Amino acid sequence: SGKMKAMRFDAEHYTKKGWVHIPQLIDEDIINSVKDIGGSLRRDYEKDSEWKGISCAGRFNEDLFEIYTSQIMYDLTRQILGDVVYLFNDQIIIKLPNELFAFPEHYDNQYGPNKNLGTHTINILWVLDDITVENGSLEVKNADNERWNTPVLKRGDVLVINGNTLHRSDHNKSADERGLYACVYADKPITVDGFYREKFIR
Repeated sequence: SGKMKAMRFDAEHYTKKGWVHIPQLIDEDIINSVKDIGGSLRRDYEKDSEWKGISCAGRFNEDLFEIYTSQIMYDLTRQILGDVVYLFNDQIIIKLPNELFAFPEHYDNQYGPNKNLGTHTINILWVLDDITVENGSLEVKNADNERWNTPVLKRGDVLVINGNTLHRSDHNKSADERGLYACVYADKPITVDGFYREKFIR
């Protein structure tokens, strides 16, 4: 599945701002695999999902689950969450050309039973296509000063977002697909029906 690059993780930025951008973390061949798998799942999403973002997508594809539980995610999640990490969700989000599919301002912990009841959750967004204003730019709000940011996200980058960090993305107004792979992990098991809750071990 290709080698992974050395990681440059700015822990201070993550702690202060509630998010951090890690450029060019994921190799091209792995991005291609996720995009291919994600594209086929998205085209048939009604088979596996009640909405266009396919939750726990690794349940529908063994190779994808291996990527969600890969060594690079193991190492990165431990840098942020500590020695014990739990799986929660791996979600394929592919916006088709000119599709009305947006995410209004929200934070991940506002859903489900967690609402940050002492649980540290992170969403590691894999960028499957360059993100632009046309294809639904993604914005995150700083935890310390409430300012919105639009990081320049390129294919192969990841954006790590704390479960309490506000973020949003627009509709895809371009002629091309725009894909993200959202890998969510926690420092305690989150018991929500239909989602992973097992310990992340390798």
